[in-house]
Amino acid sequence: MTPDDLAALREALTSARRTMTTSSNDWGSARDFAWLYGILVGWADDEYDAHHQIAQRFGWTGRDVEKLRRLRAAVEAFERDGAAR
Repeated sequence: MTPDDLAALREALTSARRTMTTSSNDWGSARDFAWLYGILVGWADDEYDAHHQIAQRFGWTGRDVEKLRRLRAAVEAFERDGAAR
């Protein structure tokens, strides 16, 4: 990927996250919405573990939750460091 490609990808991720966080949509209402929200925004909350509630709602296993956390961490790392390369 070129530096321009990386910058465009970072912009796309930022745009998706901004859209999701300002939308009136209930991102926890459907399994696929919840999964995408978990990757692009994250379900973690300081007061409680939202992953646990979402996992219970959709029957996600511990392995599923770990994968979701890993994917979210990858997006965060790219947004923080990836476009600077």
